[in-house]
Amino acid sequence: MPPLEYQQSCEKRFAAFCVGAIEKAAQNAFRELHRYSDREVSLSDITENDIYLIAEPEMFPSGWFRIANTDVPIYHPTLAAALEQLKYRQRSIILLYYIFGYTDLEIADFLEMAKSTVQYNRQAALDNLRDLMEEFS
Repeated sequence: MPPLEYQQSCEKRFAAFCVGAIEKAAQNAFRELHRYSDREVSLSDITENDIYLIAEPEMFPSGWFRIANTDVPIYHPTLAAALEQLKYRQRSIILLYYIFGYTDLEIADFLEMAKSTVQYNRQAALDNLRDLMEEFS
């Protein structure tokens, strides 16, 4: 067989192989789509109770805390439970500092107390939170 004919023969075999592989991939893709369509449910058919059953716990807030005329959702259940146990002043300082990004001076102005009192209460609140979270987990 001359080299040109051999090369053409190889190209035809390779082309046939590629066509077969593409057809097989298409068949697999259609088969998989059919399997998915058998199990799919329209979002409009899902009830609110079903959403809660399939949702991850962190998808919905475990607790809400009101500070600075704003409701703050806390998604971590252990943290929400620990925050509920803190005194209002300590919880306010923690939320203003870590959620709203206030500085100690801004918190002191907002809560009308000394900056050193804010620093002391923030540290005490962190210690309490640590202990409570260890206790709850």
